Amino acid sequence: MRIIIKNTPTIFQRSVDYKTESGEETTVGSLLSEIFPKIKVADKWEEKKNTAGVYIPIIQGIRIPLDTKISFAYENLSNFDGFLYLSLV
Repeated sequence: MRIIIKNTPTIFQRSVDYKTESGEETTVGSLLSEIFPKIKVADKWEEKKNTAGVYIPIIQGIRIPLDTKISFAYENLSNFDGFLYLSLV
């Protein structure tokens, strides 16, 4: 998986397990809170509106709900190069 954050020059690359250590499915929200615990991520545009420092997850130009399973996103939205690109805008 590769994660791109708006207005930063860095692309974060990380391999991701479909399941957490407790056996639950890894979701976009749980992954982002694990990797970036201090970044605020919103599920809806309304939550982001006029709020600095809040990001919305986008994959292939589609706003992705935080409860989307990583396995679903990878199988259906990954790029031809085998990476799932998630942008935080």
